[in-house]
Amino acid sequence: MPKSKPAIGSDLKRVDAHAIQPEEYDDAPEITDEMLERADLYDGDKLIKAGKGGPNPRVAQAIRRTAGRPRLENPKRAIKLRLDAEVVEHFRKAGPGWQTRINEALRRALQSTPAKPAATAKKVAAAKKRAAKKAAAAKSASPAKKRA
Repeated sequence: MPKSKPAIGSDLKRVDAHAIQPEEYDDAPEITDEMLERADLYDGDKLIKAGKGGPNPRVAQAIRRTAGRPRLENPKRAIKLRLDAEVVEHFRKAGPGWQTRINEALRRALQSTPAKPAATAKKVAAAKKRAAKKAAAAKSASPAKKRA
């Protein structure tokens, strides 16, 4: 076994060599057609076919609870963000976890700076006014150019 793979802590040769004895069959009863009719068929955590009597909510909940990583209450969003090269290098040179450190720095900045939604709304309104004036000026100038 290569050194990079850890041992699983089981004697697989002994397990493979074991012949199942008749008395061991009692531990796992034979699956009947009626059992198969009642069974829910899942692919991962997605219900493919509900068994007779509808899906078992306890089984569905157990499957959802154990499938993959637990869902975060407030998951992070993947975005594209342009940063100065010096900023990225500053955080990267500290090693793995640099994106988390940027997130923490932004969170600290967010907590120390009060939000100004009214100022932002005013800026947006002013930009819309400027754009409307520009469009009106362009519209009124265009017939004059055509006449000339």
